[in-house]
Amino acid sequence: MGPTCTAIEYGDVFDKMGGTTYPGHFSSFQKERLGWLNAGTSPPITTVLTSGTYTLEAYETRGSGPKALKILKSTDPTTGYRTWYYIEARKAVGFDDFLTSVVNNAGNGVLIRTGSESDGNSSYLLDATPATDTSIWDWYVDAPLITGQSYNDSGAGATITTNWVTATAATVTVDLGTPAPTSSSLAISTDKASYTLNQAVSIKATVTSSGSPVASAKVSFTVKKSSGAVVTGSASTGTNGVAVYKLRLGRKDPVGTYEADASALSRNAATNFTVQ
Repeated sequence: MGPTCTAIEYGDVFDKMGGTTYPGHFSSFQKERLGWLNAGTSPPITTVLTSGTYTLEAYETRGSGPKALKILKSTDPTTGYRTWYYIEARKAVGFDDFLTSVVNNAGNGVLIRTGSESDGNSSYLLDATPATDTSIWDWYVDAPLITGQSYNDSGAGATITTNWVTATAATVTVDLGTPAPTSSSLAISTDKASYTLNQAVSIKATVTSSGSPVASAKVSFTVKKSSGAVVTGSASTGTNGVAVYKLRLGRKDPVGTYEADASALSRNAATNFTVQ
């Protein structure tokens, strides 16, 4: 993906929502939204949180094993909505039997899609072998990432490699390296450095991205009292990128040094204040 990419609105022959020519299954992105995957007793989707090798069952067959992988691609710094990679192992079985005659390498690799929690129309199938395209309509013919090939997203810090594929399963190695640095930042402060019992402590968290305030970002606050007791709360940023949490000090609260922590958009910040 990049600035010179081309997108075709109805060009995903592997998803019934991608066109009307073929009767294929819905993609794992759409099936998850419908509750047909990863909900209740439906087959699971494995969310990849650590580097490793993962096995997928053939997408079209009955079974209780994972039918797809989800790998985090990015998080919107303003809304918090996440975009995921979805990985599937499709076979020419049942509704998908048309793949034998339409798509090269359909059974020799895995499919990679993106999809955002924010929008049901946000799913895109990636062409894993773009160099072979001869026209704008040919890209889907060899879209799968075949055995031995890798796809790398330096921004997400993820590399996806197809290890092997059989008629019933596939294994994929996911390497979650170090993501590229993001431009978001988080700062925390209190309205005073010292308080007395029965006062209110105003704790302010400021969230920015590329120097601009981030609105509607959820901020989690944690206050550790001098006794070790912990109080938690949350607030969302306004248009100025600021979220405020107020802690009311009771007459029985301990005196001493308190620590205030904030977390938002995978960032953390901390500050101290005293209670006399």
